Amino acid sequence: MYNLIFSSIEEAVSYCQTHPEQLVVLFAKQAVFINKTNIFPKNLIITSSEASITSNGRSTTFLSGFGTSMETVQVIPVSNLPMLDADKLEQAYNKIKNNKNACLFLLCDGINQTEEMFLNSLYFVDDAFKVIGGSAADEQNGQTTILFGQQKVNNLAIFLDIKQPTKLIKENLYQTTNKKLLVTHADMINRTVYTFNNQPAAIEYARQLNVSVKELSKLFLSNPLGKNINSNTYITSPRNINEDMSITFYSQIVPNTFVDILELSNIREIIQATQDSVHIKPQFIFSIHCILRDTYLNQTNHWGLIIDNLSRINTKHTGFVSYGEQLFNFHLNQTMTLLIVK
Repeated sequence: MYNLIFSSIEEAVSYCQTHPEQLVVLFAKQAVFINKTNIFPKNLIITSSEASITSNGRSTTFLSGFGTSMETVQVIPVSNLPMLDADKLEQAYNKIKNNKNACLFLLCDGINQTEEMFLNSLYFVDDAFKVIGGSAADEQNGQTTILFGQQKVNNLAIFLDIKQPTKLIKENLYQTTNKKLLVTHADMINRTVYTFNNQPAAIEYARQLNVSVKELSKLFLSNPLGKNINSNTYITSPRNINEDMSITFYSQIVPNTFVDILELSNIREIIQATQDSVHIKPQFIFSIHCILRDTYLNQTNHWGLIIDNLSRINTKHTGFVSYGEQLFNFHLNQTMTLLIVK
């Protein structure tokens, strides 16, 4: 696997045409490529995203992504009813499941909120098997576009039979406040929590932060919720407060479980810990960043810190801004995930 950066869709198409033995996976604003889809070759996958990430910074005009040999990949289009494609997914998985370095790269529809359904359709995948992915969307037009050649698809599963050692890394910019909420009434399918601690969700969330309900939505970015699973925090971000004081989130929250209220931590210490966790300089690094993390980094002018740290790990890294992240069997928010190939 190797990183790719193109300044135009024409440049990317030309590269694909001269490298038919390679699968090219790219990310860009929809406006960058949508009027050229009739020239897309079969070995190009392109996904709409809020921004592309390269060692030069965050861009809304460039295309970034990665390439890999066609001999090492299996690409499975998946519908918005992913369970219907479970048999095809299982067949592809069975071909590489014994390779501890193999990886499944997911591209999910970030608008229709089917990420958890997609992950549930992978019920046959071992918990230790590496799964990483991002939800596709573009805030400019509120649409998802995932193209496999000239075919528009809902979701894609890309099975990567990688031979070199691989590692998945998660970076949160948050820590727990040690304030917990018990989810006492929730609709998992619609990602809505009606009550925390048997109180209307927004009222109890605001009370715990010592603010009014009117002020609560202003704190969603700085105080999201975290699910603590096996000593790991997986962030779920509030989306909006509803008229009945329920709260809709960007990922599912399970009833009768506890969630932590989070707060921002020391960003320099966190990114240093990420760098230290890699251990040795890899040959490939690809990053996925939640759009809410992107919002925070833009507001605080911290994108430069993140790019510099990624460049210390590998000077030719690429990535994209997503509408949510998938890591192993979790769909999460406000997080950076990394695929590392050593």
